[in-house]
Amino acid sequence: MRRLEGVEEKEDTIAVIATRAVLDLIKDRTIELNGKSFSIREYPATSIEDCIIAAVKAEREQADAIVCAPIVSTTIEKIVNIPVAVMMPKESLARAIKLAAQKVIQGH
Repeated sequence: MRRLEGVEEKEDTIAVIATRAVLDLIKDRTIELNGKSFSIREYPATSIEDCIIAAVKAEREQADAIVCAPIVSTTIEKIVNIPVAVMMPKESLARAIKLAAQKVIQGH
């Protein structure tokens, strides 16, 4: 019915804010968790300022959660109203994306 009325359904998304080198490591553009599918949207950033701007942009674009580096995560958590998952050095980016998806599912 929404499609007939010209209203698109919102796609569940996880925003990943990182350097281009880290974003290039993302192999899958979707993640499935507990029967729910999330698309992964990339937000390249090279400074803390870029990360903050990307977080605001991601929330405006209706991302369901954000994955970012620990150095900026506490600031981002203070300015957005969506879950933030931290991407720890030497850990898997895929693990951080899965954590963000779990936070969204728990919040619904």
